[in-house]
Amino acid sequence: MALKQDGALSSESGLTSKSRGARISQLVASLKTSATNAQRPLLELLGEKTMTPAAIRTFWISNQMLIVNASIELVRALELEHGSSIAEIHEEQILTMNNFNVERTDLISGVDAEADANVQTWSVGKIGANAVWKMGVTGVNVTVATIDTGVRVSHEALRDNYRGDHGWFDPESQSGVPYDLSGHGTHERILLSRVKLVSLRPIRAMPHRLEGQTSRL
Repeated sequence: MALKQDGALSSESGLTSKSRGARISQLVASLKTSATNAQRPLLELLGEKTMTPAAIRTFWISNQMLIVNASIELVRALELEHGSSIAEIHEEQILTMNNFNVERTDLISGVDAEADANVQTWSVGKIGANAVWKMGVTGVNVTVATIDTGVRVSHEALRDNYRGDHGWFDPESQSGVPYDLSGHGTHERILLSRVKLVSLRPIRAMPHRLEGQTSRL
């Protein structure tokens, strides 16, 4: 179950003058406060419905809740009493990877990382990026364009490289100012631009049987 954001996190006033560590700490605190305030009334209702704490998992970073074995009656009660604060309710899904061969790949050799850059891992080789680099294609001076949920050009990883005029087009809302509906577009643009603040990292989202729950992602 995903809850609606309260809008407080969209403001960046007072953040640009602070250090990166201070901005991260303030953002984490804001996310936790927002999630706690949004989830409190729903947790109270779940307690009244005799749901044990073990059957409930909360996620402050995305303001979501996982309710194990929730009945249709419970879902209807949540929608009836707190529907205005709920963005989405959906059933937990099990994602699988069929016919997937697991192999061990060592760290890429021959890639000289800068002193302030992250060491490249096997995930870079998995997508063939190192082979492209050896061809002399590094992406320097390349203009990257995407079609997505938008982009927050004030993000510290993007603001110094935003093209500016004629670098944004919103066919739906006709907004002249860049914005992002969900954060997905900003996330993808940063990955494509590969700024020094961001690196490609492998994660294990699926346990031993090559299947995983959406709540773990």
